[in-house]
Parts: sequence; structure tokens; C-alpha cells
Amino acid sequence: IDFLSLSYTNCQEHILHARQTLDSLGLANTKILAKVENKKGLTNFEDILNAADGVIISRGNLGSEVNVEVFPVLQKALIQACNNAGKPVLTTRVV
Repeated sequence: IDFLSLSYTNCQEHILHARQTLDSLGLANTKILAKVENKKGLTNFEDILNAADGVIISRGNLGSEVNVEVFPVLQKALIQACNNAGKPVLTTRVV
């Protein structure tokens, strides 16, 4: 397994638990992409970014929790934070 997408990542502990599980299964080289999908994930974004190998920004789920007027600015700031940290970032499309 090259990558694991960790849905509804709310805190750094979710990533650390996934990492321990992967390590115990002999999958220490698997990269963890934390999927940020709600306000709690946004609140803990910096910790999540530090612990994860990359981030997935769920535009559909976040869009239902964040005002549409501020979402483009928020998305740009999250992407910039990932770029500054040198970590890959993916955004999902709204269906």
C-alpha cells in the first residue's frame, strides 16, 4: 500500500493511531493523507498537517459547514499552508 486516505481526520491522534497500526502490519512506508472534512479538522489543521504526509481538502463536506463566501479564501490558505510545509495537497470537487 502506497497511500492511506484517512477520512474525517479531526486531530493529530487519528494520524498517530493509523501510523501505529500501519507500522504493526509492516506497512511503515505507507504515506498517510489526512482528509479534512469538518470544522474540528479545520480547528486542528496545523497539528494534522504536521502529523500527516499530505492533506485532502474535502470541498463538499467542508462547504456544508463553512460559509460559501469565505470558502475560497479558506481553501487557498489551506493549500498555501501545505505548500509551505512541503506536503502534497489534494482537493475534492463538489458533485
